[in-house]
Amino acid sequence: MRRIRELIASVSAAHPGDDFFAGVEQTLKVAPDARRQYEAYERALSVLDPESWAVLQAKAVAHFTDHRPGQRKQGFFNQLNDAFAYQYLVRRGYKQVRVLREVGKTQIGVLGRKQIRKAAISGSSLAPNPSMERDAPKAARPS
Repeated sequence: MRRIRELIASVSAAHPGDDFFAGVEQTLKVAPDARRQYEAYERALSVLDPESWAVLQAKAVAHFTDHRPGQRKQGFFNQLNDAFAYQYLVRRGYKQVRVLREVGKTQIGVLGRKQIRKAAISGSSLAPNPSMERDAPKAARPS
């Protein structure tokens, strides 16, 4: 779990007083359900291209302390969920998929391209980009 461990190291360096990942190695050894969840994140993170990985890692670390009562580290995991969206697009055959940097305004979080079709992911929603559909040949449009 190379990228998960790299992410945990980055979080620990940025937030040294936070104990969220204290004992994670032991948990992964003794808790099969926790290990499966971390492995799912690792599989998704391993699909990211190097630039998208760097962007996603920075966003996850920046949002590590964003949470609500009862939903610890929600902002952190919301960022990591973009890796699942990225993985989904790549598996669907989209090319040039990227996680976008935050620029302080609302924008699409991940873009993907398959032939001349585009899909966009923002947060946890996935939808085709309608502006590309009208210009695409009928055979290339999402069904």
